Amino acid sequence: MHKNIKIFSLLTVLFLSVLSCSGNAQAQEKSTKDDVLSISYRRTAGRGGSENILATKDSLITSANGRMMQDIKVFKKKINPVDWQKLVSAINVKTLDKMVSGEGRGHYDGPDMTFEIVTKEKTYKLLNVQDSVHLKQLTTLQTLLKEIVSKSK
Repeated sequence: MHKNIKIFSLLTVLFLSVLSCSGNAQAQEKSTKDDVLSISYRRTAGRGGSENILATKDSLITSANGRMMQDIKVFKKKINPVDWQKLVSAINVKTLDKMVSGEGRGHYDGPDMTFEIVTKEKTYKLLNVQDSVHLKQLTTLQTLLKEIVSKSK
């Protein structure tokens, strides 16, 4: 009888540890699309001006100033849920930590491209990313943002 209790206790502990391990792995895998709270894109051209696009689950806000920044209209609108899903789907949250920001060129009157992605866990601020592997993800995100803004005019 005492031996059965020991075996049952050992099996219970083993079973619970296996469950907690698989639960943690599933939780880490799911930390992607639902974790993104906002996406911000800013392009500056030194004294030429700047343009900003901020997208959240609920809204899309744009601003622009300067003579070189005539590409986007300034507005505040509700974002279409389908558009929000497109944006969030373009982001691989797991790779954001691997991205390395470059040097700012704004103080030399050069162009800067800044992305800020806010998740439940962390805020990622990426300036002039040069790594071609990760730059592709950001370029896709930039293109999607501009498409959504242009159709929202």
